[in-house]
Amino acid sequence: MFQLTTVQINNELTEVRKAYRLLYQFQKRVLDILRFVESELGIDYYGGYAKFSAQTPAASFGSLDDSAWDWLNFYLYEFHFREEELRYRYHINFSVFLVSDTGYFDAEGANVNNVRSFVPADVSHTKMVFVLGQDAWLDGFDDFELNFRTDAPDYVRTDKKGVLLAKSFDLDDFGSQLAAKQSLRSLLNFWQSNGIYEIKLRLH
Repeated sequence: MFQLTTVQINNELTEVRKAYRLLYQFQKRVLDILRFVESELGIDYYGGYAKFSAQTPAASFGSLDDSAWDWLNFYLYEFHFREEELRYRYHINFSVFLVSDTGYFDAEGANVNNVRSFVPADVSHTKMVFVLGQDAWLDGFDDFELNFRTDAPDYVRTDKKGVLLAKSFDLDDFGSQLAAKQSLRSLLNFWQSNGIYEIKLRLH
């Protein structure tokens, strides 16, 4: 930890400052996309959950022994939308998972505390996984984490009560308003092919 030269430390800290500014721009872009999804589907955002780490320690809480990932929640984050706003025949849950880096999930036996064990960043992907459950939700499906991998196919799982659907997009599939609308149409087509017809794009 303390074996770097002053020049090495200063160079590293310059890169850290650049990284934080880049992360700000990235996270702002993600939030803009999610506001667009909220508006286009007419479903209100409800709240979020860190899924790769604990929530960032709040005021007067936490420990210096907490994982550094706890301060980097957007590595894997679930944005959940209000199911009570969906007044249809079924109880429906809807979330969007941000997978900022598939590198951990693409690697076999990766160590969460050793980023060198992840798949290299230049062959990993950044994804958004749209998850809809009709009378079913994530805790009933042990293989759901497969959706955080680069090569995740469309996911359809059923249980005795309902169905869980997941469809993945690269973040650049939402790189423009036109591309974002095309991606949402693809999402709705996927839902409709699995019996979910009630959610529609907002009329302009």
